[in-house]
Amino acid sequence: MAYQPKSYRKFIAGAAAAAVVAPIAVAPVAFAASFTDVPAQYQEAVEFLTAKGIQGTTETTFGTYENIKRVDAAVMLVKALGLDVDAAPASGFTDVPERAVKAVNALKEAGITNGKTATTFDSQALITRGELAIWIQRGFALETGENASSFTDVPAQYADAISALVKAEVTNGTSETTFGTYNNAKRGDFAVFLLRADQAIAELSVQGVTATDSKTLTITGTGLKQLAVEGISVENNTVAELTVAENGRTATVTLGSELVVDQTTKVKVQDAEFDVTYSVNASQVSVDTVTYDDDTKDQFVSIKINGNKVTAQELINAGYDVKFEAYSTKTAAAGSDVTTDLFESTTTGELKTDLATTFAPLPVDGKKLYVKVTLTKGSEVITSSLAEVKVKNIDLSADSITAAELTNSVTGFVQNSTTLVTGETAEFTELTVKSASNEDDVTGGFTVKTSNEAVISVDKNTNVLTAQGPGTATITVTYGGAEYTKTFTVKNEERKATKVEADKTAVTAIKGATTTFKVKLLDQYGDAIAIANNNVNLEVSDANKVGAQIANSVGDKGEATVTVTGNDTGSAIITFRDAANVKIGTTAVKVTVTENATLAKLELKADTDISNGNVTDVDGVVTDAAVVKNQISTDSTLDLKDDKYIKIDLKGLNSAGAELAKLTTGEYTVEANVSKAGVLAKTTDADIAKGEGFFVLEAGTETGTATITVKSVANGNISATFKVTVEKVGYEVTGATFKNVGAPSYAQTLNYEDFLTYTESANDPTISGIKLSKSVAQPVRLDNAGNLYVDKNADGVFNNEDFYVGSLELTTTGTIADTNVDAINGVDVTTGDDGTVLFKVLDTEGKVVATKALTVEL
Repeated sequence: MAYQPKSYRKFIAGAAAAAVVAPIAVAPVAFAASFTDVPAQYQEAVEFLTAKGIQGTTETTFGTYENIKRVDAAVMLVKALGLDVDAAPASGFTDVPERAVKAVNALKEAGITNGKTATTFDSQALITRGELAIWIQRGFALETGENASSFTDVPAQYADAISALVKAEVTNGTSETTFGTYNNAKRGDFAVFLLRADQAIAELSVQGVTATDSKTLTITGTGLKQLAVEGISVENNTVAELTVAENGRTATVTLGSELVVDQTTKVKVQDAEFDVTYSVNASQVSVDTVTYDDDTKDQFVSIKINGNKVTAQELINAGYDVKFEAYSTKTAAAGSDVTTDLFESTTTGELKTDLATTFAPLPVDGKKLYVKVTLTKGSEVITSSLAEVKVKNIDLSADSITAAELTNSVTGFVQNSTTLVTGETAEFTELTVKSASNEDDVTGGFTVKTSNEAVISVDKNTNVLTAQGPGTATITVTYGGAEYTKTFTVKNEERKATKVEADKTAVTAIKGATTTFKVKLLDQYGDAIAIANNNVNLEVSDANKVGAQIANSVGDKGEATVTVTGNDTGSAIITFRDAANVKIGTTAVKVTVTENATLAKLELKADTDISNGNVTDVDGVVTDAAVVKNQISTDSTLDLKDDKYIKIDLKGLNSAGAELAKLTTGEYTVEANVSKAGVLAKTTDADIAKGEGFFVLEAGTETGTATITVKSVANGNISATFKVTVEKVGYEVTGATFKNVGAPSYAQTLNYEDFLTYTESANDPTISGIKLSKSVAQPVRLDNAGNLYVDKNADGVFNNEDFYVGSLELTTTGTIADTNVDAINGVDVTTGDDGTVLFKVLDTEGKVVATKALTVEL
């Protein structure tokens, strides 16, 4: 059987006592530090082993990544456990080298191993992770029981041991699903296992408690991983959070409220009581370089006294007069004092909450300001240096930027190329940002920087790019921590029309009717130039057959519409010429005129490229809601929680497949056959939103499918069908991370602030730890009705672009006097209450996705 933990603990206690009186006991640690192959993540574990007398593979190497032979693993484990190697009888193994005989004897006597056979230990074989798991579990007497791991590579003979290691937090395996049972063990990993196993069985002993700052206590001792919030009480205060160091020797306690300066506070940890006094004595003061949000409440300038963080209120309580000053220049030049603009209180350092307005226009990468603080106590005056702080909107975040749309201010169109002409200006008008696997388009909240101001300069307030002179410059766009870079070239050569790009090279027109196609005028760089003032003229090879007119270009892509009229049957070629009648490029469009104007076929297709013009079209026919781009699907699938609209284009064709004029709303009908009621918001021709040549469907309240049938009014036998699927995937709360809340020990109000991590602002608070079905780059906020929503434009209030993802609910059971409760205003618990407070996070359908129960016994 294994050596009992008490024996082992006694050995550790003796070693610890020896270390106190004999400094030489720490010498192995210095040896550990001399190893050249021990990365930071292994350092503490290797120092633990060297303190036990375990040596490296050489004087300068521990052999961190080397495999371990069974005989060497035996020696290491025996020394780590402190087993008695002299008293153990002979093991009977005949293949153990002399240097390890006593260690293997002790290992067998302790019941940790029986070798490979009655006479062989297999000393020179490499030991696997699975074998080590068994040795460690037996040697440290780690508790076995219900399987605590989800590993798929653990056979039955290893299951108990590996489960015990996982339960004791000795290891998490080589991946989420594998332990690496048959992998050869490495010396570094074995060292970590031994350290953690030692920490797992260490007896809980609290040696001291000190106040690190006004809201933080530091506990020192051993076995502190066994501590829980419930085991700590602080006089006239609460424990908000407990964080224990990996080695179990220190623990940090975050308090619910600040300690009173120079007042002794009683702290009880388990059965031990301590008197803790928090004192502030300043000899040096500094202001931290920090970025502050533009609208968050209760923000205070961060300062340090003698290198330790304190609050201005603590200094005031300690008898100091405190005064903050702020300037817009780093030299505090005359006329740059912005103290009253920045501070709500120059004494406490509290910032105002309307800073976006005060410093408008607020640069997206932040407004730089310079702050100093002066402390006065009697004749003593201490002043900090000026420190840079920033004010910005910090509520945005993204994993990456996948695309950036640059609009040329001179041409008025989106750039296709990366070339600008000297003197031109341009600005990024839309980014496609990615959070996890989800993409979203944003039109603001980003910063733009240039690598070469002499080539392309960037206005810090407006982000407008100006081409200053020939050369190249790399432009970096930043949004929520993600960056997008692209190199641009500036040239002196003015833009000249070089070609026409048409969306069709062959068009069929009906005699006596019109049809259209789209064209763009492109320059030598591939960018669109405006078609206007007859700078593009049409040459038709046979005007008796075909008539044609071109309109001015519209929209952000520079497209112009060419209207073709079928004068007589036959064909003609359309080419393009400039104002001087010089042919532009080689593009030609063939127009064939036919008398076959009879509708023979309908064609339906989802619009997969939603432009700003498409959004206008959709919003124009949907009369009961304002539609934005992100709400329009680009495939045949609608999402109740995301892109709930779809634009379906409708074409009428003749028997030859030629496209006829666009069908007006009175020339076709639309009906929807749904798999169940509620799949689509509207299903009849009278209700479905229709336009000329298109119609719009809207998801309802249920998932399912719908078959859309479009028929010609003139000939009901001519029809087409289109199938759509409605799902419910996007943007739903799926869970939440709660604070570590202790049971109340005195009368107080409990609300969402006690259960969730939040950040107050001038508007709605930001809630952290909310898990969504799809990742977003914008913050989740809480409105005053208890609803959670994604703040798409990060302006702090719910508006049309935002969407709800869930809500909060607070209820009680048992005997709680306060019956008028909710998540925002909370519940008042008081003396005599005996029940439970239940805090719940719900999705938009009212389903509970996370619950926290708090027992009340006052």
